[in-house]
Amino acid sequence: MIVLDTNVVSQMMMPPAGNNADRWIDTQDIDDLAITSITFEEVVFGLNILPTGKRRQLLSDGFNQVYGRIRCLHFTDIEAAYCGQLRAKRRRSGRPINLPDAQIAGIAIRHNAHLATRNVRDFIDLDLHIINPWDFK
Repeated sequence: MIVLDTNVVSQMMMPPAGNNADRWIDTQDIDDLAITSITFEEVVFGLNILPTGKRRQLLSDGFNQVYGRIRCLHFTDIEAAYCGQLRAKRRRSGRPINLPDAQIAGIAIRHNAHLATRNVRDFIDLDLHIINPWDFK
């Protein structure tokens, strides 16, 4: 399974631009992909702060298409325990992690999943297999 970070979901919401990330997305089996409830919230927030108009509607329609085809993994007490451990580990190392990233990482670790993200640096040293779709050739 591959958990998609919010930046990958955002890419999927837009019309294809023919970049490496779009090519990577096209090679994936939809049944192997998942988003998290954290990403769901981030996308809903992002859509709702956009002014009403064509762009917001285009992105909203794109999200509905993505969300309708991909399972959503939730943040429960088990994932919260992983998240807390990750945040403590990163704080002790002098490189704190923001809460949404730690929550997404906790969900991915709980499900023994890879994480697809453009923000590789945010997830370094978290015992995750990271995929950067923008590096896809």
